[in-house]
Amino acid sequence: MRPMLQYYYIAGTILDVKTKKQAYVFIILGVFKFISGICSGYISDRDHFYMVATTSTIIVELALIVSIISDYTDNYTLCFIAGALLETFNCLLLI
Repeated sequence: MRPMLQYYYIAGTILDVKTKKQAYVFIILGVFKFISGICSGYISDRDHFYMVATTSTIIVELALIVSIISDYTDNYTLCFIAGALLETFNCLLLI
């Protein structure tokens, strides 16, 4: 779904502002999945598995707090931060 939204955004066919914002969030999710995938391999080689699991649990709790705050304040920037944290958690958990 992310490549399709990126294609629609580049082609200029997304006209709705809400859909454009969703496309931005999906693109950020894909970028942070790539970045955290590279970093998680490096982290797993250096640290113990328990440390990585503890860090990913803290990250998902922080992402939950940020997403609740962004829902109540309707702040669009916090959606990027919550998405980045959730994708980092996802890659760290799959080590």
